[in-house]
Amino acid sequence: MATSAVPSDNLPTYKLVVVGDGGVGKSALTIQFFQKIFVPDYDPTIEDSYLKHTEIDNQWAILDGET
Repeated sequence: MATSAVPSDNLPTYKLVVVGDGGVGKSALTIQFFQKIFVPDYDPTIEDSYLKHTEIDNQWAILDGET
């Protein structure tokens, strides 16, 4: 991963979609990826949205995810 600063405009945005049966840990995996923490007591009635600046193929991009 390069150490260059994150550009602030015109970044491509990619929607992150995690699919699977209910109760298998999709939200826990998404939260851990975006926030780098594990939430053992996740409330499935709460919808949250997450954005993350990251490098994909040496280009900065925004990942957009929801739980």
